Amino acid sequence: MLPVLVACLLILPLHEVDAQQYSKLSSSLRGLLLEAPGTKENSRAVLRQSPSDKRHVCALVRTADLSSAPLSENGCRTLARIGNVFVADVPLNSLSLMAADPRICRVEAERGNQLQLDSMALYTNATDIYTARHLSQAYTGSGVVVGLMDVGFDLTHPTFLDTEGKGSRIMRFWDQLSTDTIGSDMYVGAEYTSAEAISRYAHSRDAVSIFHGTHTLGIAAGNGAGTPYAGMAPDSELCLVSNAVSGDEPYISDVDLYRYTTATDLLGFKYLFDYAASVGKPCVVSFSEGSRQDFRGDDQLYYEALSHLVGPGRIIVASAGNESLNRSYVGKPVGMVSAGTFVSTDDNYVGVTINTRGNLNILTKLCGLDGDHRIELKSKHIGTSDHQVVMDVPVSDVCASPDSLLSEAFAIDDVDYRLTMSAYRSCYEPDDIVVDVHLERTDEQKLGQEGYKPAFLVTGEDGMGEIFSVHGSFLRVDDYELDDAVNTHNILSPGSAPSVICVGSTSYRPSYVNMYGTEKNTHWGPTRQRSSFSSVGPTFDGRVKPDVMAPGANVISAMSSYYMESHTSGISKLVSEQAWNGRTYGWSVECGTSMSAPAVAGIIALWLEANPRLSPADVMDVIRRTSHPCGDYGDMTPFYCGCGAIDAYAGLLDVLGLLGIDALSAVNPAKVDIKIVDSKTLCVAFDAPIDADGDLRVYGVDGKLRMRQRLVAGTECYSLDVSGMEHGVYAVQVTTRHESGSVLVRK
Repeated sequence: MLPVLVACLLILPLHEVDAQQYSKLSSSLRGLLLEAPGTKENSRAVLRQSPSDKRHVCALVRTADLSSAPLSENGCRTLARIGNVFVADVPLNSLSLMAADPRICRVEAERGNQLQLDSMALYTNATDIYTARHLSQAYTGSGVVVGLMDVGFDLTHPTFLDTEGKGSRIMRFWDQLSTDTIGSDMYVGAEYTSAEAISRYAHSRDAVSIFHGTHTLGIAAGNGAGTPYAGMAPDSELCLVSNAVSGDEPYISDVDLYRYTTATDLLGFKYLFDYAASVGKPCVVSFSEGSRQDFRGDDQLYYEALSHLVGPGRIIVASAGNESLNRSYVGKPVGMVSAGTFVSTDDNYVGVTINTRGNLNILTKLCGLDGDHRIELKSKHIGTSDHQVVMDVPVSDVCASPDSLLSEAFAIDDVDYRLTMSAYRSCYEPDDIVVDVHLERTDEQKLGQEGYKPAFLVTGEDGMGEIFSVHGSFLRVDDYELDDAVNTHNILSPGSAPSVICVGSTSYRPSYVNMYGTEKNTHWGPTRQRSSFSSVGPTFDGRVKPDVMAPGANVISAMSSYYMESHTSGISKLVSEQAWNGRTYGWSVECGTSMSAPAVAGIIALWLEANPRLSPADVMDVIRRTSHPCGDYGDMTPFYCGCGAIDAYAGLLDVLGLLGIDALSAVNPAKVDIKIVDSKTLCVAFDAPIDADGDLRVYGVDGKLRMRQRLVAGTECYSLDVSGMEHGVYAVQVTTRHESGSVLVRK
């Protein structure tokens, strides 16, 4: 995977320099400066710098006087300024100088993003906004830019053409992994700005091994290319960035590896909004990647910059994550004596982050030491009890250790184990002490392969403690009464950012049949309910996330033809193929909040077409007013489901100011076709003659009733003269004995 720049839970203590000086660097940057403890006898870190190091890192920087001078004077190149945050290219050899420069307040660079439609529209109440009966008058995202940052783009897929199938809607493409860098003005990779250049480039560099971006873009904005698998905003304009995620290392040279960070992603977000501004159109950006939250504040500049990027007509949507199949959180409130969990791993180490308040001890255990074992204890904190090795460490002892780093060791049958604890103040609550705990077997064999079971607990009735999973899975062990873990607190970043609309997943198709005739069953929960894998809040600082839910289970969308070429043995998730322009294109099934986020982004594109000045706060207000419940988790429901499942059509009525009309349904009618022909005639055609009198009403966007017509029993088709009505959008309400719904038409 791309470097997280620091081992998963190895806390890098400070050299014999001012600790406060290096605390201005995010943990990954400290990892680039400081070597980890090398021996059990020496737990202190040493600086690792080489004058010949040619590597650079893309970083976020804040200066005390909000001037870029400290950057240039430390050998850095300013790439952008977003609010009070600079994006800069920083030589690694300059990091220690920047840490010592009092004019520089904060430097961040984190890495490690992971990746996370036929009836998609039906289950978001969007079908008749852009498909089937009402396509010609629909809100389809016209005049709106859908920006998408992802990986694995097939730029030639016919679903990204205009609705006439003639020209591509992809107007700009920045491939951050491109090798066409000669003459490129981009920080990494290259930009493609013409239809000819985009067509010639054909696909992102990684599209032969990944098709994630092709799939998510198809959900947000694919036209379907004659198939039922259209996306949400098929007439929107497209601007794309192909960034770097875990798995893209083969495409990146060693010297450039650290140029791909959250700061580089921020340049991608800015690129998408800058293009939309250049053509004077609103923009919604979809991002289906994420990484873990932390208590160190490693994303504080990132979140601040994101909040400056969004605003009226500028929205960011991100996936919540697929982290909820495994339990990842233990909470011990004041008054409870202790709480904890066992942890399993396939590696030689496990790790947790523990947030504490008040007087607490942290217990790390290896249980199940049955029989005769030679146990060598090398610390005052380590003992044995009831076939267990128990490391009982007061949080105060960790804080009192040099550099707030405590490293202890023991041996079982001549195999050495090491426990490392590092303490620091929470970036959210300064009175809270956070301890990162890392237990490893130093011979690099699997921890627990002899049957030993590692566990972590917090104890102390007067204190509050929380245990968060970092490396390893929380689980129940039947032989022990220790089962306090739940599947909450696992929203990924940047979906956890306050300014980003975070999307979780609902389920709606328990199975599907692939193109080879094989039925595939992947049941993630009841229809219209939260998918079992969808990440759950709250955020680490206690905010409600996700914000909204959308289908993410067994979603059908476009697949990269270049991926299909390189996987010729057959793709089990492929449901359809289509030959076009000498190539074979496909549609496949995928699951995850990666699919949910672009669905919401595409819906917001429809809303922006109706009102280009909608802000993130406006969009959230619409979501709160119009979403539907998608599960009942008691008091925890907001943390599982946010505001509920998004309703595209009800939201659109709300944006237009029509939702308050009592006689107007917030759903489309299923068995009637309504359209305006030649701007003169409103045609209403039922699938069969109605069996009782009904009612038809036409409302303007001002909410006033413009026309009312009695529908006579036995009639199948009506034609009404609307030539005298002004041009604009109207809501047509049809009510019969068996049918009630409304349709938006445009005259």
